[in-house]
Amino acid sequence: MNDMNIYMSMALSFLIGGLLSFLIKYLNQKGKNSAFLEEINKLEAEKQAAILEKETSVEKLKSQFNHDLEVQKKQFTLVIENKKYKYESKKNEYYTFMAYLDVFNNVQMKALHDDFWPVITSYYQADVTGLQKKSEEKSIEFNNKCLLALSKFREQQGILFSQVNGLKLSASEQVMQVISELIEEIQVININFQDLLEELDSPDFQFQQVLSNDLFSKGQNEQEKITLLRENLLRVMKADLDKL
Repeated sequence: MNDMNIYMSMALSFLIGGLLSFLIKYLNQKGKNSAFLEEINKLEAEKQAAILEKETSVEKLKSQFNHDLEVQKKQFTLVIENKKYKYESKKNEYYTFMAYLDVFNNVQMKALHDDFWPVITSYYQADVTGLQKKSEEKSIEFNNKCLLALSKFREQQGILFSQVNGLKLSASEQVMQVISELIEEIQVININFQDLLEELDSPDFQFQQVLSNDLFSKGQNEQEKITLLRENLLRVMKADLDKL
């Protein structure tokens, strides 16, 4: 009986010892698992914080990119509008000048052919038809028509020259160079026109009623130069506009 109790006590001791050992190991393992879970949770929290920070950074970058893109769009639009305005403004100035140049040429031709030569013909036909003296009325009419033709010529010349000052602010050097050459030729035409009036009033012409070939040659040459300069002016104006 005593032996049985001893065996039972020993078995109970082993059982309790085993239970205690298991419990200790369990608690130790549970502590490790808890620490492990805490570490996992910490890592997960850090991971989520990193993701949130990255997402926030990406959103900031997207927002900054969109802002910069809008700024660049506005700047690009302003540049395009500015170029468009400069192009249209300069084109209009060039068109206006060329229109005045064409009007000047038309007035010049009209003054010579429609106003000037008819009154000369009428004036000197008085002698051909047998009149020995030009009437005072014919002389006055002749002088007035000559002055009128010259006045129209100079008036349109002044209008044309006034356009040059505006072009100086925007036209290229090449354009202004051709315009300067054009103005010089127009001034030569003006001088030739005055020479023509002086010759018409000279005794030699009144006696012979024949103009010198030199005047005709000068007039034709200057008109050809004006035509060539006009074509050259159109070319350099177009090249200047193409640069914008």
